[in-house]
Amino acid sequence: MDVLSDLTGRKDGKTMLNFQLVYELCNKHQWFTEGYNEQYSKMFRMVDEKAPVEEIATVIWLCTNEEKWCRRDILEELRKAAECNE
Repeated sequence: MDVLSDLTGRKDGKTMLNFQLVYELCNKHQWFTEGYNEQYSKMFRMVDEKAPVEEIATVIWLCTNEEKWCRRDILEELRKAAECNE
């Protein structure tokens, strides 16, 4: 496996997320509990527009309780879930 696929789980360098997957993870892990509805909608727009998983993880982290989750752990959970979803 090359470096790019090691980082993203896909040969093309992109981890594929979708609305349902991110929605379920947010509920399961209590992510985005400190964000507003408008921010939540914009994050899902990013998911629909296939924004890089790193950007989505950062947005989730900014609106999540820092005492429970760090950006790195959110990113790891998103990547794991995306791999299982392929």
